[in-house]
Amino acid sequence: ISFSNENFSWSDAAKICNPPSFSTSNPLNDLSWLQLRLISESQQRYWTALRFQDAHSLLDGPLSTSIYNPAWADSEPTSLKASCVAIDLSPLSSKSRGWNFEDCS
Repeated sequence: ISFSNENFSWSDAAKICNPPSFSTSNPLNDLSWLQLRLISESQQRYWTALRFQDAHSLLDGPLSTSIYNPAWADSEPTSLKASCVAIDLSPLSSKSRGWNFEDCS
């Protein structure tokens, strides 16, 4: 898991997150989310290497998973037009906590 204070486009962030050394990074459950929260210095959104791939509801990145994965924020997924995925590390009580679709810019 890598955090940066620099702003990147999704494409640039995916290049950083997709090397084989990151292929085991898999924030799919609450324990992983809590680990992310502990090492993150700020409560904001970070790009993941995941993006919407096609109409079959799969994500493409270092892993493939259903869009029905429990790591999604309560309000997501809402729109497949924004095809890249960010993780929101806001407080546990926030409905935006978890994976969120974002424009890829």
